[in-house]
Amino acid sequence: MKKFILVFALLFFLCSCGRSTEFIEGIHYPPSVTVEYGEISIEATSGAYSWNYNSEDGTNTAVEAVGENPFIYKGISSFSAGDKNTAKLVFGEGFNKCFISRWKVEEDYLEKEFLGYDWTDENEEPVEHENGTFEISGDESYIYEIWAWYESGNAYYYFRTDVPDEIGTAMYIKDITSTGATVVFKQSGGNPTGELMTGRHFKIKDKDGNELKIISEYAEFTDEAIAVPMGEMTEIETDWEWLYGKLEPGEYIICKEVVDFRGTGDYDTKEYSVRFRIK
Repeated sequence: MKKFILVFALLFFLCSCGRSTEFIEGIHYPPSVTVEYGEISIEATSGAYSWNYNSEDGTNTAVEAVGENPFIYKGISSFSAGDKNTAKLVFGEGFNKCFISRWKVEEDYLEKEFLGYDWTDENEEPVEHENGTFEISGDESYIYEIWAWYESGNAYYYFRTDVPDEIGTAMYIKDITSTGATVVFKQSGGNPTGELMTGRHFKIKDKDGNELKIISEYAEFTDEAIAVPMGEMTEIETDWEWLYGKLEPGEYIICKEVVDFRGTGDYDTKEYSVRFRIK
C-alpha cells in the first residue's frame, strides 16, 4: 500500500500545452468501481489517483490526488461475506488492468486507528484474480485494495469484508439518492434464538453520529413488523425525505434495529449502522 494515502484530500494540478490523443477526453477523474458478490452490489471507496485528460482548448491536464486512509476511515464500503463466494469487479471506460491486495482486519481496528495495527507491505497479501474476478472467504475480515490502470491514468479503490455477527445478519444499503435508499439485511447462519424481525423505523445521523433534525414534530413511523428470514436477503425501500428532508451532499449514517424475538417481553435487540455518501 502506498503510504501517501492520507485522511485529507488535496489536489495538485499540473498543466501542459500539448494535445494528447491517448487520454479520454472529458473524463476528469477515474470512474467508479462496483464490487459484485452474489446478490450484493456495492461501489468501492475511491482512494488516491493519478489522472490525465484533454481539455476543450487543446491542453492536457494532469491531476495527482490523495484519498482516505482505509484503515482509519470508518466510511469505507463494506459487506458481510458469509459463505465463500466469487466476487467480480466492474470497471468503467478505459480500463486496462488491475492489481488486488488485502490485509486482515483486527476486530477493533477502527478504535485502535494506527495503534497496534501493522498495515505495512510485509503484511500485504496479493490476491489472484482473472480479469477482476476472485474468491472471497467469509471466515475472516479483510480490507481489499484495488490498484486499477486506465488509458488516462491509475487509481486506488478499497472495500472491506466483514464476518457475520452472532445472529448471522449484516446490513448494507443500495440505490442511494438524496431522498432515500434501499436497506438490505443479509441473513446467513449465526445462532439466533428466536424469529428475526425489523421494522420501518430508522435514524439518519451526520458523520459525527448526531441525529439529523426532524422536519416535522408530527412525523411517526408505521407500526409494522418485517421478517428477516434465515438464509435470505430482505430489502426495505426507505424514504427519508418526509422525516429529514432532502440530504445535502456529504457523509451520513443510517441506523436500524433487528429484534431476535422469542416471545412477548422476551427478545434481544441489535442495532446496525451503515455509513453512506450523498454525492
